[in-house]
Amino acid sequence: MAKANNIKAFSTVESYIIELYATHRLTPGDCIYETTIAEKLGLSRTPVRDALGRLAANSFLEQTQGRRGYRIPVLSFEDLKDAFSARECLEEKIGSLAAQKACSADVEILRAINNKESSLFSAAGIQLEYMKANDVFHLYLAHITGNKYLKGMYEPVYWRCQLYVYYLGPFMEEEKALFSHDSYRSDTPHEHAEIIEAVAKRDSTAAGQLALEHVRATFAHRLANQFSCPPEILKALLKITEKRGQQDVYSDKEC
Repeated sequence: MAKANNIKAFSTVESYIIELYATHRLTPGDCIYETTIAEKLGLSRTPVRDALGRLAANSFLEQTQGRRGYRIPVLSFEDLKDAFSARECLEEKIGSLAAQKACSADVEILRAINNKESSLFSAAGIQLEYMKANDVFHLYLAHITGNKYLKGMYEPVYWRCQLYVYYLGPFMEEEKALFSHDSYRSDTPHEHAEIIEAVAKRDSTAAGQLALEHVRATFAHRLANQFSCPPEILKALLKITEKRGQQDVYSDKEC
């Protein structure tokens, strides 16, 4: 029972941190303290410490020498390009191996995730639960490969990319108005559905290529152009986070 409670607490901490970041209550450069999170969630420090440590191992958080706590990494355009370039190398192989290794139960799980994505998006546009379903899809696809080394390399790269997806995605109404995103429509559920069908047919070549094209579309269309905004707007936004990091802001706001 104690082990199950620790696993639940561990998951609670991870979800809480990601939600704070996705809703911009935590932003690049902010610091998170173990004691603050434990008090806020009413948990012991052990699962909090473990969860923050795993988020750091997965590049979603970082530790700074001589400082207490964990910091949300400062974003940069160069890091964005490097993270997605690395992910491209892994995503194609994951799609290909998933098509070779998936059983019928795996395909049904992927379809259930995709159905949830589609219903969430159709019901309320891009939102936190929709993005969580997206995370589950990609991480489960990696799980299907059965390759622990590939999965171990993929998770830190994936979560580093998600720092940009969560921060730059138009989750807030103010952002939608600022960037004129009201008419934006995501192709993600449809792209995921195509990958699933290739996996179901055991077409490893098609699954790998579709997975690669999906990542490239995420970078080129949905991020690098800040959802059809001029690239200079994205660069300006990232400059703000770079400046914030240079100011060495260590606050635990909203934590």
